[in-house]
Amino acid sequence: MDYKLWSQEYYEKAQQVKEDMEKLKQKLRKTKGDEKRSINSALITLRTMYLDCMKASELLLSRAGGSYYAA
Repeated sequence: MDYKLWSQEYYEKAQQVKEDMEKLKQKLRKTKGDEKRSINSALITLRTMYLDCMKASELLLSRAGGSYYAA
């Protein structure tokens, strides 16, 4: 099993989720009322997904013997 490749896939997914969050944040600035609550709820879910993907990526990279913090 290629943990480094698997880690990269999770990292890339996290970046996609982060981009989606940024788009929603821009939309949030232009909305009001119930739609604003709905977007905030979606942002909370996306933030959780982002953090989960980043943690999985970090753990898999660690398992592969690498580190994001290596020079």
